[in-house]
Amino acid sequence: MPLLVSRLCRLAPTSLSLTNSNTGRISRRGAHDLRSRVKDLTRLTFLTSPSRPVHYAKVLATAKKHPQLENPDKHDAAVLLVTPEYSRALEDDQLMADFAQLMAGGTNVPQFHMAAGVVDTLRAHGPSGSPRSGISLLRGHSQNLLPRLWEPSPLKAVEDTDAASVLAFDLGRVSVTLPLANTIFHNQRPSTLFAYRFNAANGGLRLAQRVEKSSQTVDLALDPAPRSIADVDVSMALLPITRPRRVVNSFGNIVRRIEVDGESIPASAELEDVLNNPSDVVKSNALRGVWAVVAPQTSLMEEFESTYTSIAQAGSENSERTTSQLQKVLANGGRIYKILSGGGGWGTKKGLLSLDPQESHLALSEEEEMDRFMREMSDSGFAPADSSIQFFLALEESTTPREHLWFSLSVAGEPASDEAHDTADTMEAVTESFGACSNKGLFVSWPQGGGAGSESTLARWKLSVPNSVISIGNGGVL
Repeated sequence: MPLLVSRLCRLAPTSLSLTNSNTGRISRRGAHDLRSRVKDLTRLTFLTSPSRPVHYAKVLATAKKHPQLENPDKHDAAVLLVTPEYSRALEDDQLMADFAQLMAGGTNVPQFHMAAGVVDTLRAHGPSGSPRSGISLLRGHSQNLLPRLWEPSPLKAVEDTDAASVLAFDLGRVSVTLPLANTIFHNQRPSTLFAYRFNAANGGLRLAQRVEKSSQTVDLALDPAPRSIADVDVSMALLPITRPRRVVNSFGNIVRRIEVDGESIPASAELEDVLNNPSDVVKSNALRGVWAVVAPQTSLMEEFESTYTSIAQAGSENSERTTSQLQKVLANGGRIYKILSGGGGWGTKKGLLSLDPQESHLALSEEEEMDRFMREMSDSGFAPADSSIQFFLALEESTTPREHLWFSLSVAGEPASDEAHDTADTMEAVTESFGACSNKGLFVSWPQGGGAGSESTLARWKLSVPNSVISIGNGGVL
């Protein structure tokens, strides 16, 4: 086991309360006050307790009484996300027909289309809400909401044979891919995603077609659309544990040497010092892992020097947030990578740090692989020389609720205790809310570069920080 990973595993968590002032929260508001056509989409989530599961039929009966499912706009399509305990329901044709009838809201539609997938958990109350079980619904018009629903899914590459099915949420120029849950122990499928078509029959709806899919796009119809990740609300809680440093030498996703006080040292040396002599705040958060924030230009992270708080003061009320600086880094090509391994070794291999190289849920095409190889050969890969790098720990999210989020995709954090949701009322309806939580992270892509008469390339980023969220809040403001 690499030395750095071994030291992370040996750190025992301690009890420490962190206030909001200790949280380096990244939260990017759209610079153009982006608004979505949310009036044309119905959102509704039903949360249940993992320790007291509610039968799907009971969820259906409860949903039937909810006024949110009236259908004056004659919606004819829906996206249904369920947690694994409800995965078998997706193969019950009569139950799904009853659900389609419910989603039609008593409106006579000739056909109703649906995409349904199994997700790891739900988190309808935004990043501060703990993972829950249940179902989450999004309803709209089929020609907009579910493009190419009946086109066959692309054939998977050999290396992607075991990859989970995905839902790709199209925000315009930005796409957020959500890997679905592993359902092998629930329905003998590695992951579960179906497309359904229901036809009107005898005053109701009857299943006409059900097809298993490996991917499906969900179009949220944002207008105007975000142009890049800089225009999307990305939120995560990070604590800096080193100052920003200049990268001296790297290759691909391997950082070899950094500069500290004018001296070139092995990339992991300073980080190992912090982890070998941990403060309470480091001990209580290190088990989640270490992340590196990389900025393509040293000047982008100069402001971090004034906001960096030493480890000894990290738990004090005077610690400053890193919010605005990290927003600027993301907006100008910066990235956040998980440290996979590092430390140890000797000679030229001493003190190397390995950044998570995964940028896409599926394997890259030959053309994309060649493009990445050329970037690495030209020293413009993950952490090129003369860029800045700073190391962070992911904090446990505050329990203070944030604003209502009508759409959110999040990365799983620590599971909540069953007692937290073990109430007499075992089901909770959350109106105007749709979203899910992934254990595998989120994959974001958007076009970058290019211009009039030139081609743009596709920028990719894996968001893996626990409790991080990509969201749209009240009013559809990103």
